[in-house]
Amino acid sequence: MSGDATPSDDRKQGNREASPFAWDLPDSARIVALLHEKSEAERSATVVDAIATSIARRREHTLLLNTEPGPSPLDELTGAGESAGMAAFLDGRASLAEVAVQGEDSPYVYLPAGRDPAAAAALREGDALETFLSRVRERDGTAFLVVTERMRFSPGLRRLVDGCVFLGETPVGDGHELQSYGSVPFGTEADLETAASETAAAEPAGPQPTTPEPTPGEGSGAHSPTRLVLAATVVIGLSVGGWRAFENMRPDIAAETVAGGPGELDEPGAAPDAGQAAGDPAPAQTEPDALSLAFDAARERPFSVLLGSFASRSDAEGRVEDLRAASAGSLYFIAPTSVRDILYHRVLAGAAESEAEAAALLDVFAPAGEVEEVNAWQLRPVRLAYDLGLFTDRTEVEARIAGLASRGVAAYSLETSLDGRTIFRVYGGAYENEDAAVPMAEILEAAGEAATLIARRGDEAPSTP
Repeated sequence: MSGDATPSDDRKQGNREASPFAWDLPDSARIVALLHEKSEAERSATVVDAIATSIARRREHTLLLNTEPGPSPLDELTGAGESAGMAAFLDGRASLAEVAVQGEDSPYVYLPAGRDPAAAAALREGDALETFLSRVRERDGTAFLVVTERMRFSPGLRRLVDGCVFLGETPVGDGHELQSYGSVPFGTEADLETAASETAAAEPAGPQPTTPEPTPGEGSGAHSPTRLVLAATVVIGLSVGGWRAFENMRPDIAAETVAGGPGELDEPGAAPDAGQAAGDPAPAQTEPDALSLAFDAARERPFSVLLGSFASRSDAEGRVEDLRAASAGSLYFIAPTSVRDILYHRVLAGAAESEAEAAALLDVFAPAGEVEEVNAWQLRPVRLAYDLGLFTDRTEVEARIAGLASRGVAAYSLETSLDGRTIFRVYGGAYENEDAAVPMAEILEAAGEAATLIARRGDEAPSTP
């Protein structure tokens, strides 16, 4: 223990007192340090896990970043033995998928520092971590930094950290001069049990389905999708609140902080990657940050109208063809979804900004005879879709969608503008949550496509074959 403080029931140092942690944080607290004594790392790991779990059940995109090199008790608790480590991600040697770890029942994502002490020290001292945490804040995420009480922040990190929680007998204050969100002394098992019971009853982050799938349309056949196993390394299909919102950060960081560091996008003229078929156009290579930021600023389109559910993919495709023939200027697409272990191919229309806007669209389809019955179930809250690339040319968008279709992936596009020109993002599916998106994840994996599940944004573009 550092400092001259003597532990007491009041947990005081001088005139400062750390009140008990309330198992919640103010909305403004996005980057929070969890301070513990290095000698108490094993006892701290359990408390750190409880705090991250409590907050992650209330917030989307909660990350837990260990700043100490492994192997550590926290690495063992979270199963991070095979992770490449954040140092490798921030200097461009690994993707976030090779670093992030999420247990099957964990609502937060764990980011270990890695096992190289020198690289972990550089992680704490370099600008790349500051850039990463700034991105977390910009994207409404929450990041906990597990820090020993003797560690000092760089000036840049100090400006980013909103406050801290004291663990065990860590002295309050100790020169950190951070706002305190309270303390969690060791031995307070009752507090941990209370927090666990309260957070277990909390609503999961993100929209949830409300009613079962109606009887599907014509066609037969069933499919029981294999649940994705979450091991030491993250794979497609993590639960809501996962790492996907931050998976595409590395190009931003590499461009700003790592000289010559590789980005997620290939260099212009590079050979297609494993997920790109020959002749399938690559996403736009110029100004990737600007294009992505333009879509980040576009309005979310979280609603679509459900026009039918088919057990047969060919029946769903036939339905879409009929709809396009009747109204070629509207958006129609297919979203494979599993309900009670049966695969359905949902046919949806539109990408609406609100439920009211979707209801107005449904009112258009009803008189035209495109729906047999009008009910609230057809207004689907499907804000998540897989990102399949950014483009600046409509012809390339259509070629990309056609190329994906040839490999069994149904896709569509939305558009927005940047400096007076139209830009496009190709999406796959539309889903209430990540569990509903698992069938599409499996289809993408089988097609060799690496894709991120993101919030659907942009304006409608006409449907393409």
